[in-house]
Formats: sequence, structure tokens, C-alpha cells
Amino acid sequence: MKKLIVLLISLACVSTLSSYAQADHSKHEVGVSAGAGLSSLHYGVLSGENPLRFGGQIGLDYMYFFSPRFGIGTGIEFGFYNNKVKLSDGLTMHHELVRTGDCGSDDEHLYDLLKVYGFKEKQRTTMLNIPVVLQY
Repeated sequence: MKKLIVLLISLACVSTLSSYAQADHSKHEVGVSAGAGLSSLHYGVLSGENPLRFGGQIGLDYMYFFSPRFGIGTGIEFGFYNNKVKLSDGLTMHHELVRTGDCGSDDEHLYDLLKVYGFKEKQRTTMLNIPVVLQY
């Protein structure tokens, strides 16, 4: 709930700052951006669940205008993404190791079998983005 309140206050500040910035037609423009939504880190799961989780980004942008229509900009953005995976109970995983060597003339195959119950994994990622913008 606290995250939602902080997000709403941030959006109100962004809209206020952008209205002040548009009133001045200078060659420089500074902006704040924010976004949120459902996201995933998109990796395959053999048998289980990989639902979408809450994620978002916040950033600071700068734009320099050569003329009223043309400009170039950059900025810095921080993105955060979450993922949670739950494998199906009773999933059998195996790993094969082939060993060759001096022990004998035939290759030796070793197998490691594992049954999985109640496996869950959480991942949290923070990313730094540096956008480059050409505006017309």
C-alpha cells in the first residue's frame, strides 16, 4: 500500500513539473519519468508457474533543442523487476555425466536423478538505463 501511495504522489509531481517546463520555450528541458506495471524476467520453466510480478522504473531526462522542433536528449533511469517461479511437485530432473579415461576402454555414464517438491525461487533485479533520444 505504501508503494502505491508513493507512486501516486510521484505521478502528481511529474505532471506538475512537466506543465511548468512546457510554459518556458527555452532550448533546455528537464523531465522526470516514472512507470509501473506487471513484468517478468522471461525465462523458460519446464514444468511450473512463472506469473507476472510488479515492476517499474523512475528516471531523470534532459533534452537540448537545436530549433523549436529538433532536439537531442539523454538521461538516467533505474528499473526494478521481480520474478517468482514455483516448480510443479514431483518433477523429476536428471543430469548425465560422461566420464572417459584410464579406468577402462568403454565410456562410463553416470546419472544423477532428483525429484523436486516445494521448490520456489525469487529474483529481484535493478537495472540502470541511459537513453539517447533524437526528437522531431
